[in-house]
Amino acid sequence: MEMEPRTRSRTKDGVTGQTIYYLHLNHANWTSTPPYMLTYEEESITDVVTIDFNQRIADGEVINNPMSYEKVEEEVLPSEVYYSHWENANPDNIVSLVSGSNTAFQLQRCTWTGYKDSTLSEFSFDAPSLAKTKALANVDSTPYEFFEDLMEIRETIHFLMNPLASLSNLARAFRRKHDNALNIKDAIKRAEALADLWNNTRFAMMPLVRSIMTTMEYLADKDITRPGRRNAHGYAFDKKTDTSLHEPWTGGVGTQTVYQYTKEDKADRKVHASILYEVTNPLVDVNFALGLRQKDIPVVAWELVPLSFVFDRLWNLKALISSYLNLADPNVSILSGSVTDRVTTDVIVRCVGKYSPYSIITYVIQRPDGVRYSKHTHERTVWQPSVVDIVPPITGPNLVGSLTKILDLIALTISRLPK
Repeated sequence: MEMEPRTRSRTKDGVTGQTIYYLHLNHANWTSTPPYMLTYEEESITDVVTIDFNQRIADGEVINNPMSYEKVEEEVLPSEVYYSHWENANPDNIVSLVSGSNTAFQLQRCTWTGYKDSTLSEFSFDAPSLAKTKALANVDSTPYEFFEDLMEIRETIHFLMNPLASLSNLARAFRRKHDNALNIKDAIKRAEALADLWNNTRFAMMPLVRSIMTTMEYLADKDITRPGRRNAHGYAFDKKTDTSLHEPWTGGVGTQTVYQYTKEDKADRKVHASILYEVTNPLVDVNFALGLRQKDIPVVAWELVPLSFVFDRLWNLKALISSYLNLADPNVSILSGSVTDRVTTDVIVRCVGKYSPYSIITYVIQRPDGVRYSKHTHERTVWQPSVVDIVPPITGPNLVGSLTKILDLIALTISRLPK
């Protein structure tokens, strides 16, 4: 028996800080202690409690419930900030910050709408959609994808005859071509030679070595299993950053003060799609272990298309083909699915400046401190996979998501320029 969704929340307030000022006027001391919060934390969760959960799962029952969790934190960042101001008409009257947070104090005096909130709500692509497609593509996956390697079986066998010597020869060939490319005087020809070297290494030598490793792992793996009930997973990641300057002000004509705040905004998203499924006839044979089944042929045919992997970085057609074939497989029954979406936003506000347009007061801020506002949401929703989930989104940033991918794109572009 399942209980109704239950919501719990907790709030934790930190110690109240003090901002202390020192006024040098005829050797007299003056202090002010306006309070502000050093730390603040609040979290809440809504979940469904299931009685005898572990036993029911062991008995084969399918349990799939939604869940949501949220945590909000505020924190004063420590820093050796130095802040002071004085009236220009009487510069000997200096008010200085001795300890505490200048940013937290100034935010009490002048803020702008939504300074705590992240403005990066729009991500680069539909991460949940991509995670769903990947999860469907991984349904009934094989331990070793060897079909494509068979298309290059001649090179693989030649490599296996003497793997250590082959690796040594490959390393020497790489070194020789690398040195020759660096000695080319013409810049364009040198770039072309380096691009060809990168392409040969990335898309010829490395796949061949991986094929050998796959063969060796398969021959050594004696415990390949194929349970009747399995889980398939798909993941998608995205992040965005932004830095902006804000200048709110207080006062009126002749008394206006402008506050300068920088806002560092970071947002990180991680999506996990999960599918629980059953296979009617979970046999473990060579075709399954090495990915030589009939439904593996369309995927391999696409992978043999030149530059298909680059296209997949932009729009994952390989995942689309696999997803469709798995949904159409009569031996596969999908029992349940869920999507977990985790979003973390981190906002750091710093008071970096303060000035008077009318030059009434001079302000000095050295080594600005800051206040951090973070929010983490974790939401799991129930998902029933269907044919509409096989189409992945466009993932343009994935083309240059890492240094390796950037070098791939540069080398492939150079090698295809007219000579």
